[in-house]
Amino acid sequence: MWLLFHVLSAALLFASSPFGDSRTTPHASISVTTTTLDVSASIQNTLKPFSFDPRTTPQSLISSSSSSLALQLHSRTSVQRTSHNDYKSLTLARLERDSARVRSLSARLDLAIRGIATSDLKPLDSGSEFEAEEIQGPIVSGSSQGSGEYFSRVGIGKPPSQVYMVLDTGSDVNWLQCAPCADCYQQADPIFEPTSSSSYSPLTCNTKQCQSLDESECRNNTCLYEVSYGDGSYT
Repeated sequence: MWLLFHVLSAALLFASSPFGDSRTTPHASISVTTTTLDVSASIQNTLKPFSFDPRTTPQSLISSSSSSLALQLHSRTSVQRTSHNDYKSLTLARLERDSARVRSLSARLDLAIRGIATSDLKPLDSGSEFEAEEIQGPIVSGSSQGSGEYFSRVGIGKPPSQVYMVLDTGSDVNWLQCAPCADCYQQADPIFEPTSSSSYSPLTCNTKQCQSLDESECRNNTCLYEVSYGDGSYT
């Protein structure tokens, strides 16, 4: 009985305390901000890299004064057409590129912590297929070929056929005449015969090289291309 009295007394004391009843404690007002997700706009943003065309994208000008310089930054996917067919492969490629950069930064940080300079590093012999002396070639003047450009002697195919290739820094496509060609121009070397090379294989239309071209066409599942040059010529 005495124990029951103490329990009831403690309960009454707790109930009379300002901290004993949460119903009498004033609550602070909580402001909740909500945002509506525009699903349609989000889907359109994910599809932008696949419909980008640098030739038709308007360029905006940034005003700058004489005492300041303003530059507009563009992401990699906003200046060139992507070679990915879907958003998943594009995301995986971005993650792989970020991972490679993290590994590079981690390696450089580790070298700095250990006090190792990059000049102290030695190349790792990975047993690659090509050695340095195998990919070096002589550079000759094009005067003997009736051109004012410079040429390099390169072996094409397997077994290799020696041909002169122009050292063209204004284009990212290296090409040579292949038989049969509809409108062959005169050259010092024999025209390359693809059927004589065991390593020759035509590019299909869904390859990365074909999709990265500005002007390309698919015919019989074979990639056709056209490259225009500053002097008005094309191939």
